[in-house]
Amino acid sequence: MQDDTLPLNNSNATTTPLSTRLPFTKYDFGWVLLCIGMAIGAGTVLMPVQIGLKGIWVFITAFIIAYPATYIVQDIYLKTLSESETCDDYTDIISHYLGKNWGIFLGVIYFLMIIHGVFIYSLSVVFDSASYIKTFGLTEADLSQSIIYKVAIFAVLVAIASGGEKLLFKISGPMVVVKVGIILIFGFAMIPHWNLDNISAFPAASVFFRDVLLTIPFCFFSAVFIQVLNPMNIAYRKREPDRVLATRMAIRTHRISYITLIAIILFFSFSFTFSISHEEAVSAFEQNISA
Repeated sequence: MQDDTLPLNNSNATTTPLSTRLPFTKYDFGWVLLCIGMAIGAGTVLMPVQIGLKGIWVFITAFIIAYPATYIVQDIYLKTLSESETCDDYTDIISHYLGKNWGIFLGVIYFLMIIHGVFIYSLSVVFDSASYIKTFGLTEADLSQSIIYKVAIFAVLVAIASGGEKLLFKISGPMVVVKVGIILIFGFAMIPHWNLDNISAFPAASVFFRDVLLTIPFCFFSAVFIQVLNPMNIAYRKREPDRVLATRMAIRTHRISYITLIAIILFFSFSFTFSISHEEAVSAFEQNISA
């Protein structure tokens, strides 16, 4: 892996054939980690219980439908963003296709959506960090009830986000590596407990199709990181003057991220599925226990 901290020379980029192999740099790896980190969350740890409830045949059918669909949607979205001649921000890209008025309107909607996401993630960090602080005896009070603590956490997260992708790589990268490492360790730890008797029988046709339809959205959103594609596209376009090369880099990063993510999710989910019975999955669901 090469450390490529400077943009490629524009004169070389414009004459590089499409078949030329692009180097995979630390910058690319940073975006791979951000993409995976955006997707891996509650959906991943709840997946084994969901499979145990619905049955492995329902899940296999659902992911065969949902995961390619998720990839196609994100790939089309990314390529659409990449086709814009200018790439300063989301409003600029939308204005290129739909005009200035629609660009402003959808830009405001996009801004509100991002703000909503920031608040959701901020609240998660507030409650989780406050819980850890109280559990380890650093404070007797529940800091999640403090307005000052909430504002401080929100300000820190905004400061990190505004610091650019390199700061995000330094802070989020190790966190994602640890999170993925824990998931893989648990997946491997369950291998000695695999029991093929835990594979449920094929359900009745009506139940099967009903559960597949209910499980497809769960699978779809367990592998979505479309929120990070627009910032990633803009970052590559600003870093690489040649739009074609920037697009190739962004698409390659998306492809590597998605394949890696799906491999991790499937390994973790199937490892736990082979290790727990349907009764154990029902008990975990009733007690709100995840993998």
